[in-house]
Amino acid sequence: ATQDSQLWKTAAISGKFSKNWKADLEQEFRIGDSMQQLYYQHTEFGVTRRLSSNLGVGLGYRHLYETRRGVWKEENRPAAHVTPTWECAGVKFSDRNRFEYRRRENASAMWRYRNKLTADLPLKVAGTQPFFADELFVDLGEGKVNRNRFYAGLKIKLNSRLKTEVFYLWQT
Repeated sequence: ATQDSQLWKTAAISGKFSKNWKADLEQEFRIGDSMQQLYYQHTEFGVTRRLSSNLGVGLGYRHLYETRRGVWKEENRPAAHVTPTWECAGVKFSDRNRFEYRRRENASAMWRYRNKLTADLPLKVAGTQPFFADELFVDLGEGKVNRNRFYAGLKIKLNSRLKTEVFYLWQT
């Protein structure tokens, strides 16, 4: 197994445009090879509709570029998601279920399912809250899990309109 220290920089803006609708815009850059080389970037736009206090559904589109063997490849990724939320013993859970259609340059198109379960712990100190998450990636054509990401981090509220997350991510 190869190990690589990386830096993933994501900037996102989100806003409600009615009581139950919100829009998101995100830009991400990933620097790998021991944080020496840009190898990935994406721009994503999405809308989410709150169906109830515990259920949201949404649509999104991600346009990305990633290097493969030193050559930049383009990918277009429309997606839909359903996210139930609940609370148990003070821990807030969200379970995002995303279905993506991956249209990749010089590769076969494919469907992928991504399930990300997040637990926000009930410990808040000075606007800082710890969280854990696990995300499985399932190639629906092959019917198997081909990636897993585990997150451990902090959600930090900087002011009433600005927040950030700092986390460790272990991907296998």
